[in-house]
Amino acid sequence: MAGPNEAFRKAIDILAKSDESLKGRLVGACVEIFVMQTGPKRLPSDLQERVDKLLKDVSQNESVGCEGRMVATIEKMRLGEAQDCVEIILNTYEEIIQRGIKDYPV
Repeated sequence: MAGPNEAFRKAIDILAKSDESLKGRLVGACVEIFVMQTGPKRLPSDLQERVDKLLKDVSQNESVGCEGRMVATIEKMRLGEAQDCVEIILNTYEEIIQRGIKDYPV
């Protein structure tokens, strides 16, 4: 299971390299971060709260058909809201790097 460093690096790769729309890339990035959250919490509390809020904000709407809550929510966002979520991901990864947070506890 990916730790925070690896999960956010993958999320950044998706945001930067995918051919999807901004909202499509945001879904992919949030899925990577969500998968990380299913394991042990490895982030300092301030970053963990930020990630928890991000994941809550991108999964508020009920699923429609086969799409999940994340897709349903992100697809209904205004472009500016999606851009704000991307900025949160970028800023969080920058802090993970600056603080030297490792993927696995020492």
